[in-house]
Amino acid sequence: MNLIPFKYEFTKLSFFNILMTVPLGFGLPFLFRASFKKILIAGVLTGIILESGQLLTALYAGYTFRFVDIDDVIFNISGTLSGYFILFKLFKLTFNILVRKWNIKFNSIVKHINNT
Repeated sequence: MNLIPFKYEFTKLSFFNILMTVPLGFGLPFLFRASFKKILIAGVLTGIILESGQLLTALYAGYTFRFVDIDDVIFNISGTLSGYFILFKLFKLTFNILVRKWNIKFNSIVKHINNT
């Protein structure tokens, strides 16, 4: 169990922890009205739940092939925030430009995306 942030170097698994949670940051605004605070809380909770599940699985089995790491929680948070700020904000900007350019009528889905 590692509770010291950035004790080990950045590895391919660290990149995968970021990549794994990017869809969470992109998809959450479609489900509810998102803000930075809500996305941050979702990222923190996701990281903690995943690492807690990993710890409980290791304790139940009596051994582990992976260890619980605070860096994984940090990378999960950064992946969630990246998905929100990079992908979702870019998607929303592109979507709004295309809606205006093509004069798309506002149905419930278009209104929802426009209002998020």
